[in-house]
Amino acid sequence: WETASGSSQFKGAPTVTIKDGEHFLVIHIPSRGRLDHDDVLASYKGAYEYFKGFREDGLVPAFTDSWLLDTSLPWLLPSDSNIVKFAKDFRIYRVEKDDFDRFPDVWRVYYADCIDNDLEDYPEDTTLKREIKKYLMNGGRIGNGFGYVVMGPDGLIK
Repeated sequence: WETASGSSQFKGAPTVTIKDGEHFLVIHIPSRGRLDHDDVLASYKGAYEYFKGFREDGLVPAFTDSWLLDTSLPWLLPSDSNIVKFAKDFRIYRVEKDDFDRFPDVWRVYYADCIDNDLEDYPEDTTLKREIKKYLMNGGRIGNGFGYVVMGPDGLIK
């Protein structure tokens, strides 16, 4: 399932078991474009309508793991940031940070042309790039967060 803007995509066939034999749909977050939160909410609604028969109780649980769920980001970005809003949708239950790499998914923010450059040379043309660069230069690390949402007929169930 994908919104017209491509903001999030639910892979219907793959599932992941998180605990006690419960199956969760897997959410794929395309790396292109903005992560507009209104589009994300529309995607949840569309996914619910499509997958509401997935479980007998009519709820649709979905899992993802992404750098977007790193719990450092809400401290770095404005509260009205689409990334922060997206992360707040999830029940984040684990974050893994690499001991040797400050940000393994750095290419997703700065793209391939910066990967071999010194961190000091990374662009600062957006709030995201500026704040992540500052955080990394001060010794911070951004890892991979693991979380899930549960969709119901009235939206996300918190």
